[in-house]
Formats: sequence, C-alpha cells, structure tokens
Amino acid sequence: MKFFLYFTILLTIFTGKSFSEITYLEILKNPTDLKLNLQFAKEQEVLGNYKQVIATLERLSDVYPENLDLKLYLLSISLRIDSKERTKNILEDIKKNNELTAELRSKIKTITSSLEQKNKISDKNAWMRYMDFGLNSINDSNVNTMSNTKTFYLSDSLSSYALDTVSDDNYENIIVKTGAFKNLSKKF
Repeated sequence: MKFFLYFTILLTIFTGKSFSEITYLEILKNPTDLKLNLQFAKEQEVLGNYKQVIATLERLSDVYPENLDLKLYLLSISLRIDSKERTKNILEDIKKNNELTAELRSKIKTITSSLEQKNKISDKNAWMRYMDFGLNSINDSNVNTMSNTKTFYLSDSLSSYALDTVSDDNYENIIVKTGAFKNLSKKF
C-alpha cells in the first residue's frame, strides 16, 4: 500500500498533473457546466494550452452572453497571447455589456487606446529600407577556340594565333543597389 502511495505522489510531482484533472471528454458530456468548464480552462492555462483556454471561454461566452467575468477572463488571455483582432472583438463585446462599471469602462478605454497606439507605430514604420552590395563577375576563357600551344591548323599547315588575339575575356562589375519596400498585408 505504501508503494502505491509513494508511486502516486512521485508520478504527480514529475508529470505536474494530478488525478483530479478534467478531461476533454468530461467537457463534451456537459458543455454548459460553468464550474467544470472554468476549472478545465484554468488547468489548460497552467499547462500553457492557450488555444484550449480561448476555445472554452469563447464557447462559454456564447452560452452565457451576459457573464462579464467570462469576457474579462477571455480578454486577459487574449492580451497575454497578443491576438490583436480577437482582442478588439472582445473589447467591442465587453463595451456592449450593461453591467460594465465606470472603472471597468475606463480600463477598457485604456486598453483600446494602447492597442490603437501599437497599430499607429507599426503603420508609421511600414516602409523598410535596404542596401544591397554585390560583385558580378563573368570569367570566360576561350578554351574551346585556342589551344595550349597557341597554334592551330590552317589548310594543312601549322599557324600561330595573332598577337592581339583575346585569350581571356573576364568581366567584373561592382554593384550597389538601394531601395525600399512596403508590406501590403497587415498580417506580419
């Protein structure tokens, strides 16, 4: 019996999980149970599974549309993972709530203005400048037309190339390019 107890404690410590964790199957069996779903969301938050937390809280917000605490919890998770579009939608939904106090309304305005400020900063620096340095080199040798001995046959007799014959035709060019580009998509 002691062995089983020690094994259970060690398993809990090393895996970081307890046997009272709520499974997704339990949530599927009773999707409207607020207490069960919130416990599941908190457990998933501790584990870092923010997609599960957001999915659970969004579903609960649809089931309980007047529950301001759910929406504020969803807002805190959305702000933590920096999802700007989702956060804007949640803020708009919270602003429509009748139970919103003056203090919460001012905090919502502060969050909204900080999100707008971040967007203004990113739009201001939308143009990216660059400078490109390069060396273009074309090395060509007339290997296919000139022999190693600098001679060739002309009408069954050995002849030499003219002194001004080009044996190497090398070309080098240093290139400096400057420019700017702008992202057309707001996704990045």
